[in-house]
Amino acid sequence: METVVVGGGIAGIAAAVRCEALGHRVTVYDPCPLGGLAQTAEPAPGWTIETGPHTFLGRSRQLLSLVDGLGLAGEVVPLDGGARFLRRWGRLRRFPLGLGELLRVVAGIFRSPASGPSVRDWFAARFGTSVADEVVGGLVTGIWAAGPEQLDMAACFPALHASGSVLRYLRRPRAPGGTFTLAGGLGRIGTAAAGKLRHVATAVDEVVQRGKGWVLRVGGAEVEAEAVVVACPAWRLGALLPW
Repeated sequence: METVVVGGGIAGIAAAVRCEALGHRVTVYDPCPLGGLAQTAEPAPGWTIETGPHTFLGRSRQLLSLVDGLGLAGEVVPLDGGARFLRRWGRLRRFPLGLGELLRVVAGIFRSPASGPSVRDWFAARFGTSVADEVVGGLVTGIWAAGPEQLDMAACFPALHASGSVLRYLRRPRAPGGTFTLAGGLGRIGTAAAGKLRHVATAVDEVVQRGKGWVLRVGGAEVEAEAVVVACPAWRLGALLPW
């Protein structure tokens, strides 16, 4: 089966690898290098930086399976956590809670009050507004690039939200965790995929159904496919799928 994957980020790569494993002939369309946001740069000799995500969790079994399928299992590197700091009260602090906040956090572990839908609502109801805004806010802003009042708790922390309280969440059986990266950076995912997948560095303008198949409008040309997987940001879908 001739299959086209629109979008060459990690989701698109995973879809393409899976389709190939099922016997499809796959082409990935993305004007950018494979890997999407997960790119690794070397701005100067001896320096390597991630320009996007830089770690993943050990419980992300699907991602570990993808890494293995790309031949990168031997490059998975566990991280020991190291020191984490948060800037509060004018300086970087390893333990960013005041005494009153600490006492409220301890009490909040056992509470399950009703709260609004946002991440800020959930944590403020249990730990207070200063912890929700400054401590939790500092965490989630670095991950999702949005403030806690803009993020949905059920979407960002589904297991914690479903538990209702931190105590019930901590008592739940969980898959082995840990934090990992790849030797050489997460950009290795895109580099390895580029050696295995057919990639056309062109943007797709539109996807339309024609009979039992699909037609992709690419520039001034049309590309036919028996199946299409769309793996691109939601804001692109309106123009890409006009139906």
